[in-house]
Amino acid sequence: MNQAKVIVGSTFLVCLFLYGLEQGIGVPYIVKTACKLVLFIGLPLLFYKYSSPPHLKGRKEPWKYPLVFATVSFFTILIAYWLTNDRVNFTEIKTYIEMDLGITPVTIYAVGVYIILGNSWVEEWFFRGFIFQNLLSRGKKHLGYLYSSSLFALYHLASIQGWFSFPLTALILIGLFTIGLIFCFLTERTGTYKGSWIVHIIADIAIIMVALHAFGWY
Repeated sequence: MNQAKVIVGSTFLVCLFLYGLEQGIGVPYIVKTACKLVLFIGLPLLFYKYSSPPHLKGRKEPWKYPLVFATVSFFTILIAYWLTNDRVNFTEIKTYIEMDLGITPVTIYAVGVYIILGNSWVEEWFFRGFIFQNLLSRGKKHLGYLYSSSLFALYHLASIQGWFSFPLTALILIGLFTIGLIFCFLTERTGTYKGSWIVHIIADIAIIMVALHAFGWY
């Protein structure tokens, strides 16, 4: 069986299942997170029982670009919040996070640490380490860039759907797709998903800072 098709088909079904879990059933954050960890880690490990992991060759100065993009992403998120905060109903988002996801001012700090360190890693392991690197190593470079970035953006739709106006949601999805392309570039450049993980960590730090300020939880 074509391994590229297996990767695309299985990862799409995983993200579709997680979308239904959050938007259809509406499970608490801890249940969603547990399912995500099992699927995002378990699927690649199962795949590697029958196929060898990809080995990409990195280039010189592998951490130069991740550090540059990390700095840019951090300030871009803060500036974007400053420019758009009066157009977003953060009270409604806060209510959803508290009532539907079960995240409160008490638990937000633990959740924040997990998002910054754990969630960022598992997403990079899955979208770049598993999907992109495997497609790239099998000669599917363009598919790797487009598919992993598209799935990365659409996966996050489950988290933000209904939070913003349609134009702003579309803009966020385009932004996530672009970020996915950058993460793929960093992975190809450094030969490992750990380069994009650094950028993801810094971006998530900025996002948590924005959430704390917007919700008055600081």
